[in-house]
Amino acid sequence: MKKETLISIIISIAAIYIFGTNTYSQDEKTPVKSSAGYSVKKVLMYNSTGIGTLNIRNKHGNISIDGITGSDSVRIAYEINVGSFVEEAAYEVINQIKINDFVSEKTLYIKTLFQEDFQSAYDFSVNYHIWLPENTNIVINNEFGDLNITGVADEITINAGYGNIA
Repeated sequence: MKKETLISIIISIAAIYIFGTNTYSQDEKTPVKSSAGYSVKKVLMYNSTGIGTLNIRNKHGNISIDGITGSDSVRIAYEINVGSFVEEAAYEVINQIKINDFVSEKTLYIKTLFQEDFQSAYDFSVNYHIWLPENTNIVINNEFGDLNITGVADEITINAGYGNIA
């Protein structure tokens, strides 16, 4: 087995272990009850060939990025959390949040979007954990939340409002 294949398998298993086996399509947005309310989880995967830069924009949540030597893929696990124990209320908040992802001119764009009239009476967050090749450039815009970046060897541009950077 090739080293790159083994690394990809290990990363996939780690994503399932960290974020659970319940992944939902963006369209379904079926919330799952947790100890802090309700959440929706999903893993996005891309072939990294032709992707030189990751550009991520988030407003309310943490971003963790791990550069992986020899990886040929980009994996993005995200979780939308709402601090309500009433499923209907959590669904109402989750339904106002969309994750927009696309590739253009060798850049993978990930953006957290909120409905124009977004309101929430509950705490909420959109957290990302990203695994990508170590030689990927990164541009991060995060208004409220912590950033944790390891194993990345290329350029990193960070615009952060409130939160810790490690």
